Amino acid sequence: MTLHTKKLFGFFLFGPFSCELQSVKNGSQQKKIRFFLQFFFDEGENASQVAEIANGVYGSDTVTTNYVQFWFRRFRSGIFDIKDAPDTCRPVVEYVDKITEMIEIDQYVSNCSIAQEPKIDHKTVLSHLRKLGFK
Repeated sequence: MTLHTKKLFGFFLFGPFSCELQSVKNGSQQKKIRFFLQFFFDEGENASQVAEIANGVYGSDTVTTNYVQFWFRRFRSGIFDIKDAPDTCRPVVEYVDKITEMIEIDQYVSNCSIAQEPKIDHKTVLSHLRKLGFK
């Protein structure tokens, strides 16, 4: 780590990013960690060193090396947006409503035929049936 990097790193320790992060589950905490990762990516640090630094500063198990590598790959490919990619799948409620409707019409309908009509994956149908109380 260069002297310049160490000075800027102090910004993360004592500046607005100094709040304690125990997990990366909270959205605002994720953003702070990702800004942190982008800073070290711009400084040319490698992923394993950055994971060690982040876990040393914000608490153990804050990030894994794989998590840092994922974001470094994104930054390398030119994607500097730190937001999560939008979820492109259909809402779960839509699946449950379709399955429930099909069961109400014919209670002996097979799970394969449930999966075919709305083009839902067979495993998804089984999962939803279990959640609805069917075995």
